[in-house]
Amino acid sequence: MIPQQQAIILVQQKHGLPTTLGVSAEGSDGLCKLHRYAWEKTGINIEVNQLLFQTPQLTIVSCLLSNDIHISERGLALPAWRTSDKYEYMVAKNPYLLTRNDLKNPEMLIPLREAYVAHFNKNHKED
Repeated sequence: MIPQQQAIILVQQKHGLPTTLGVSAEGSDGLCKLHRYAWEKTGINIEVNQLLFQTPQLTIVSCLLSNDIHISERGLALPAWRTSDKYEYMVAKNPYLLTRNDLKNPEMLIPLREAYVAHFNKNHKED
C-alpha cells in the first residue's frame, strides 16, 4: 500500500478492477522481496517502509514514492520495459470511497481500510 494524501495506490489491469500486488513478505528479507517484486511488476521504484497489517494470506506495508511521481485516480501508465505485462496502471483510490464491487479481490477491502488507518495513526500522532 502506498498512502498518497487521501488515497492508496493500487495496480490495475487494462480492463480490470484495481488490486494489490500479490507477493508474500515472509522471512527476514520480506521487505526487500516486496521492493524487488514491485520494481519488476510496475517499473516504479518504491521505498518499502513499515508493516501495517498482516494475516496468513495478506501482508500490507506502507511504501513511499519519490516526490516526482504523482498518481491520480485516472492512473499512471506503467513503463513498457518492466518484466510483467499483467498490470497496466497504478491508480490512486480513497479506501473509504471503494466498495467491494470496485476491487478485483473484494475480501481485501476491510484490510486495506484498516492498514490505511494504521498508517495514518502511526504518522499523525500528537507528541
